[in-house]
Amino acid sequence: MAILSKEQDYFKTIVGWYGNCESGDCEDFDLSNHKNDILSVLQWSETGYLRPWKSTSPDRFNRFSKLECGKLYYITLQKGDGTIDIPNLTISTYEKSNIGMLVSACDPTPTPVILPTSTPTPMCECDLSGSKFTTVKTTNKTAVFNSHTFSFVSDVEASFETNNFTSANGSMVMLFNSSNEYIGTITFTQVKPINCKFVIKIAKQCYSGFANSSTSDGDNYRIQLSLDRELGENCEGLPTPTPLSADPTPTPQPQKLEFRWHSVQGREILQVKNILKPTNSNFAGRDTFSTWSTLYGFVADSSFYSLDHATWPDASVNTNYESVHNITSFDGLNFSFGEAENSNGVDYIQLKLNGHISNKTEFLPKVNVSTPCDLFIFAGDNNDPNNSATLDNSAWPVIAKQLEATPTPKPTSDCSPETHTTFHAPAKGETYAYTYTYPDTGKVTTFFTVQGFTNGKVAIDVSLPNNWSENSLATKYYVYLPEGNIIGTVQKMLINQSNMFYYMSSEKCYYGELTGSSTRIDLKEKDGYVAPDACCESNSLKLQVSGGKTSSAVDTITVQADPLGSMDGTLCWPEIGGYTTAQQYNVKFEDAPSDRSTIVINVQNNVSNVKFRYEHKSGSCFEGYLISTGTSTFKKI
Repeated sequence: MAILSKEQDYFKTIVGWYGNCESGDCEDFDLSNHKNDILSVLQWSETGYLRPWKSTSPDRFNRFSKLECGKLYYITLQKGDGTIDIPNLTISTYEKSNIGMLVSACDPTPTPVILPTSTPTPMCECDLSGSKFTTVKTTNKTAVFNSHTFSFVSDVEASFETNNFTSANGSMVMLFNSSNEYIGTITFTQVKPINCKFVIKIAKQCYSGFANSSTSDGDNYRIQLSLDRELGENCEGLPTPTPLSADPTPTPQPQKLEFRWHSVQGREILQVKNILKPTNSNFAGRDTFSTWSTLYGFVADSSFYSLDHATWPDASVNTNYESVHNITSFDGLNFSFGEAENSNGVDYIQLKLNGHISNKTEFLPKVNVSTPCDLFIFAGDNNDPNNSATLDNSAWPVIAKQLEATPTPKPTSDCSPETHTTFHAPAKGETYAYTYTYPDTGKVTTFFTVQGFTNGKVAIDVSLPNNWSENSLATKYYVYLPEGNIIGTVQKMLINQSNMFYYMSSEKCYYGELTGSSTRIDLKEKDGYVAPDACCESNSLKLQVSGGKTSSAVDTITVQADPLGSMDGTLCWPEIGGYTTAQQYNVKFEDAPSDRSTIVINVQNNVSNVKFRYEHKSGSCFEGYLISTGTSTFKKI
């Protein structure tokens, strides 16, 4: 039996053999029931690797949990008063003489003794067993390794598990010893640790701890390390660190500020990330590194506010920010920093907006704010900082992109695109059918029908791309004006590039799409449309040309044109009288819309001194007279 006494000022370490013949049967000793008295217990594997038990580690991380009979242990007690009784433990010390010989089994006669165990050779290295570690030694308290920054209060050897990292924007690990004294900070770029063990050697002491979910705050970690071992007196240690105050405030390497524009309530608002977390308890749950914060200006004297303000804390960074990162600018905005301040032990400098260097940004609401302007964040955004902003506080305006002025639609007399063909609406109560004749078979098919749209024109795409087809069961649509009045019906059997439909009254242009399961199409009015001068409205007689021909004669007149439809349109004229012999007139057009612009007008009537007009499907209007010799020319009006 061994009664071990704890010491008030240091961690006492002993070497002992567990298991003897003094108390009969030897039973295992459960360490988990004695964490207040025992700091750590060490034993070694056959290959020489250390196997530790630590009172400060969760049970799932310890390699064993009991003292087992017949084994040697290296035990470190907690600091403090009192004793702990460990049955079956025999202690070996420098001062003791031979305490017995090691035997394989207990025999009551004679009383067995145990072979004394000499104190093992002191360990001079920290335990880096069981995984692959990377070790970085600091010089003058700092080091940079693979763009990662190590900043400590004294020179250390910092080791971490090499493969336990994942991709991230970056991360920061703040380390404290077992007495909650700040040791240092490691700032990682583009990665963060995942269940990663850290081992820190300071002077002749080894500490360890884990970066995991219980020590993380987003991508940042605060780890209180446990003392693993005291290195021997003859070991070469690192310089003894300068004693620290009980709870110093570290100055970690700052992460670079990030900015973005984010849409809130329909406006693009300026937000920031990687600023210091406010020290007021209202912001205990606010993560200013992994989430975004909306920035606010202030229209009055801001000297009353600080990083500790309960509602409007300063948007701030560490005082060493400018020594690590360049002066910040973003999308035409320049920023600077104020004088060094201190709040609740945190040294910081406040972010300022130098001014709007372009006319693309503004304060919202639009108020007068002097620049450089101190910037703040708002407690009212705590619940959802990524998507929150107050846009109507005239004392605390946000920074927003200016709205782009909505351009005034350019007036145009083009109601439909050039790909569409324009047709005069049929007479009241009649149906107009646009037909097509297959050139190889002579079969005639109907591409679309139109009824209604009295005193107007319609435009439909009747072009024939390589992949065109037809659907004889196409939906018949009932077309309504924006006011809710039905204006006509359309059924399009041709399947080609566009189902857009246009209707032109004497003053307005409307459009809609012939698609969907509903049979109702509600037209919309086209902005910026200016009705052209009427071409055929004043003439009482009209003849529609489709597919290069007319379907029937009007007042003995028919027309032949390009069979590809390039000159399709409407021929119109006033009433004439007096039949005569059949005549054929060739007509060309000034500034013709097609290379194949000549048409032939067949007449069996007296057309001398009759002015004809021709409205091309593009909307162009031509007029002229038919002459009996040569080619007649219609001029564009």
